[in-house]
Amino acid sequence: MMVKGIGILLTVLLYAFIGLQKTDGSQIRQVLGEVVAIETAEKPQTIAVKTTSAAGKRLIVGCRLESGTKIRIDRRPATLDKLHVGDRVKLIYQRVEDSLVVQMIEKR
Repeated sequence: MMVKGIGILLTVLLYAFIGLQKTDGSQIRQVLGEVVAIETAEKPQTIAVKTTSAAGKRLIVGCRLESGTKIRIDRRPATLDKLHVGDRVKLIYQRVEDSLVVQMIEKR
């Protein structure tokens, strides 16, 4: 039940965030922040990171992972199951069609 709730929350946040963005789809963005949710059981896998915008507004970036997503911990390759809620990460992502797709997650 909790997993389904997290999935719904991520979907809502993702669509809210997409609605605020004015990118052409090819621009790669990055944020630094705290992991607030990770969904590994459902496909696609997703991650949500709480961050602060350049304007000082708090926001949550929710992205889906694809097979090419790179995950690194202390600059070494890792898997999504090694990340936890509360971890500080750098999230590099790109808008692809109607969603945000993670290119790389890095925890230091």
